Amino acid sequence: MVQSGLKMLDFKVVEVNFRISSIPSEITSKSFFKIEDNDSGFLLMFTCQVNEKHNANSFLEIKSQSDFQILDVNDPDVIKNYKVSSAPAIVFPFIRAFVANFTLQSMNRAIVLPTYNFFPLNK
Repeated sequence: MVQSGLKMLDFKVVEVNFRISSIPSEITSKSFFKIEDNDSGFLLMFTCQVNEKHNANSFLEIKSQSDFQILDVNDPDVIKNYKVSSAPAIVFPFIRAFVANFTLQSMNRAIVLPTYNFFPLNK
């Protein structure tokens, strides 16, 4: 079995902002992330915002931080792929599940974010 050169060490939701008492019927979402290198790998700060379809202001914003370790990889193209594609693809399902559970527990309907393919971002 081939072992990946990328390992997620930690995931945490660091901030939640929820600004509405009921969830609109039509919503949109957007996600963005920032990467900070550290000694053994990098930190991925991932933010997801959920908006009412015709309103630019988000009513739900989730900020997370994940710590990744790079194992025995020196190829800059592979490391770039880990940072830009693989790490966000690993983290997004956690964010997606958090949003669904949080909105369901808020006595509203659950918001299930659509899946997203992060691999075209590496091009």
